Amino acid sequence: MRFSRSLPAAFAAVLLAAAAVHGPILRAAPSGEENPTPPVLKTSVGSSPSPLVSPGEGVLHLSIGIPTGYHLFGGAQLKASLEEAGGLAASPPRYPKGTVEEGQEVLRGNVVVDIPVRVAGGLAAKVSGNILLDWQGCQDFGAKVCFLPTRTSVPFTVKVAAAAAEAAPPKPETPPAADLAPPSEAPAPEAVEPAEP
Repeated sequence: MRFSRSLPAAFAAVLLAAAAVHGPILRAAPSGEENPTPPVLKTSVGSSPSPLVSPGEGVLHLSIGIPTGYHLFGGAQLKASLEEAGGLAASPPRYPKGTVEEGQEVLRGNVVVDIPVRVAGGLAAKVSGNILLDWQGCQDFGAKVCFLPTRTSVPFTVKVAAAAAEAAPPKPETPPAADLAPPSEAPAPEAVEPAEP
C-alpha cells in the first residue's frame, strides 16, 4: 500500500503547516513547572586550628551550601562520618540547628557540621580523606517535592604541622648589669687582735 508510506510525510506536512500558522506545537513547560531536580550542594572542608597539630586535637568543619529554593532535613536525617583519613580519629559530629517547619527540622542557606578529631603523632604536611554526608533535600518551588535520601562523599585535604618540642624549663632571670647595685664602698672592718690572757 502506497498510502501507508506517504502517511508519515503527509502528517509531517500538516504539523509544519499548523506550526507556521499557530506557532510551535511542542514547547517547554512554563517556568516553575519544570521537572523537579535535586539540589546540587556546594561543600568544602576546613580545620581549626589550621594547620592541625600532630599529635593533638582539632575540628574538621564541613561547610554545606544549600541552593536557594531548596532545603535539607536536619536532625536525624543529616549524618556525617569520617571515611579514609589516615591519622585522624573522629568523635561524634556536632550538627547545626535548623528551624521546625511542618514538624520537621529543616536547614537552608549555608550550614556547618563540626567533626572533632584526634590527630595521631608523626603526621606532617597534609592529611587527605573523605567525609560521607547522608542527606535528604526538598524543592521549595514549582512542584514542591522531596527527593530520595542521598549519600555524598566529600574529599578533603587539610594541613598538619608537628607539635613544637616541649620547651626547656625557663632559666631564672638575671637582671641586667645596669640594674645591679654597685659594690659597697664602705670601709672594711678593722681586724681585731685577740686579747691576751
